[in-house]
Amino acid sequence: MRLIFILVLMGLVVTYLNKQVMPGVVHMSQMKSETLINEYVYAAVDKVFDENVSYENLMIIEKDYEGRPLSLQSNYPVMNKLASQISEDIRQNISGLQDDTVTIPLGMLSGIPLLSSSGPDVKVNVKLLGSVHTDFKSEFNNIGANQTQHKIILEVKTKIAVTAPLMDKVTEVKTCIPVAETIIIGSMPELEMELY
Repeated sequence: MRLIFILVLMGLVVTYLNKQVMPGVVHMSQMKSETLINEYVYAAVDKVFDENVSYENLMIIEKDYEGRPLSLQSNYPVMNKLASQISEDIRQNISGLQDDTVTIPLGMLSGIPLLSSSGPDVKVNVKLLGSVHTDFKSEFNNIGANQTQHKIILEVKTKIAVTAPLMDKVTEVKTCIPVAETIIIGSMPELEMELY
């Protein structure tokens, strides 16, 4: 009889922790990891994109005899090299992450919002795992008569898995960074665009 009581009590405690505590732990870990990922993305872009990378390096502009743009073509070798370097730098930073410890107030165990930030801290170990995907996107905006703004945007998608006792959660962090832009003078219908 005593063994059954202990097993039922343990089951109730595990269920309570799983429903009340672990979602808060995972949420706090996700917030912390999203902040880290954004820092890693911006640091990698800063490191890889130096002063020598410009719009002219990323796009090949074909012009007519009067200097008007006829077509735009992505410079794939340069773009792929940059994307690869950025992805590798971010991956190295993610793999360098150690298991993290999230501290939560003991009051969060009560499930009462008023007490959720009170009491001594309880430490929970979490594991952060991740993957990275980079891609270049183009954005065209009409900014006036015969003027078009062309932006090249680096899109970095990072998946982070937060693994804590009794719970796993995967989150995608998407960061978009404008890396180059130019103003194209000439009517857009005349331009033939060969972009990604």
